[in-house]
Amino acid sequence: MEGGTNVTITGSGFTGVTAVLFGSTPAASYTFVSDSTIFATSPPSATAGTVDVTVTTPYGTSNAVANDKFTYLAYQIQIDVNGTISNWTLSIGENIDATNLTLWVQSTGPWQVSIYDALNEGKPAGTAGHMAEYVGGTYPSSGKLLSSPVKVRDILAPFFLDLSGELQTFRSGLATPEEGINSPIVVGQDVDYHDQRLTPPSLYRIIVTFVGTTL
Repeated sequence: MEGGTNVTITGSGFTGVTAVLFGSTPAASYTFVSDSTIFATSPPSATAGTVDVTVTTPYGTSNAVANDKFTYLAYQIQIDVNGTISNWTLSIGENIDATNLTLWVQSTGPWQVSIYDALNEGKPAGTAGHMAEYVGGTYPSSGKLLSSPVKVRDILAPFFLDLSGELQTFRSGLATPEEGINSPIVVGQDVDYHDQRLTPPSLYRIIVTFVGTTL
């Protein structure tokens, strides 16, 4: 958890203060104001939870009491992928869609969104990242797939990521305002001359998973 929260510590006997601790971690900084007041800034914490704030002087360290608590709150993140790409008419060459999908992120702290092609719903092994034939609600074991993987990037990113069965960092950022941020997702698909155009009711289909985490 990030530090940086300004805290006013009140009590008595603070003259000569030599340390201010949040749990067992020294304050990021502190300022002696008077014998009864100290201004302190909380340090970062690896975990969420409540700690005691104690003051050390040449006479010893203050006892932990109910009123000396400081709570580190866990970061929270919400992500949503909005829009849809369906019945995408793919032609020979590079096909790009930069208008139909957006990523919305709202986080109380630093965050990262990763992306991968999940091999679920019966998608055959070895097809990670590729659009595979889908007919009658299943992926046929002998179905076709496009030879090039689907590629994606954030609108601000200079390079595409080829999808795979491994989590890859799609975008990272700092804490966002309450209304969040909205960013277009650019999707690309290269089609070669030997890729087969399927006939109805068959289609090419891929499952893409976005995972948001706080850092």
